[in-house]
Amino acid sequence: MAKQAILVSYKIKPGKLDEFLTILKRHIANTKTKEVGCVQFDLLVPHAEKDAVHLYEVYADEAAFRFHNASAWLAKYKSETDALLSERMITWCIVDEQAVN
Repeated sequence: MAKQAILVSYKIKPGKLDEFLTILKRHIANTKTKEVGCVQFDLLVPHAEKDAVHLYEVYADEAAFRFHNASAWLAKYKSETDALLSERMITWCIVDEQAVN
């Protein structure tokens, strides 16, 4: 089965970026530590966008992504950060590994 990738874009409420990043970094550590199916989890901070953060996540397959979505640490992360966000956009993708060969 194909790897699954997630692109997440956040707009953080003014003055809440540091608080958000503290919680997000804990979530990333939990995911990388507790999920063998997490292949990659990158935090991207744009140069030109204030109060914005992007994530690039790759999971071994759809089952690994579904495990992540059902995890207690993801639920906790969402509940802790919902009030800090003005926008959350998620795009779920299939990794086309043949395109890079």
